[in-house]
Amino acid sequence: MDLFKQLKWNSILLSALIALIGLIVLFNPSAAVISLCFVIGVLMLIIGAGMLLLGSYFKMPGRNIWLVLIVLGFIIIVLPELFANFVSLFLGLIILIYAIASIREATENKTMGYRHWYLGFIIGIITLVLSVLVLLNPFESASAVMMLAGASMLVHGISNIISILVISNDINRMMR
Repeated sequence: MDLFKQLKWNSILLSALIALIGLIVLFNPSAAVISLCFVIGVLMLIIGAGMLLLGSYFKMPGRNIWLVLIVLGFIIIVLPELFANFVSLFLGLIILIYAIASIREATENKTMGYRHWYLGFIIGIITLVLSVLVLLNPFESASAVMMLAGASMLVHGISNIISILVISNDINRMMR
């Protein structure tokens, strides 16, 4: 039973940590975006350096990718806002293309006589507006995504703690 208690408290601590990180990200999304960019940049530097060392030792083909990874990693670490803006702009363009495709599909459905064609049209218009907002404010969009992630982590951590306590209580009651 000692192992069960240890597992329970480890799970509660992990869930509390997830909730705390979620709270921090929720209330400071800009710092979270910058931190995430920093981590990505460091990982790219590490992977690039590893490829350089292993590629030259094992004479692997395509080993010059290390240079791209190291340069990109360095740029991301030095200019994290630029990277966050680039990623947000790229996602905004993808969302824009999806919105246009949805609107086009809805109008085709209308001409084909589908009764509920307007649902796809409304979703396409909403998606189009959101894509324009992402394209106009890429860094704020990244922060909004981080806020959503933070809120999700907070809710997940708290609900995990509640679930662990309820299940633990049920198991203790069954053992008596």
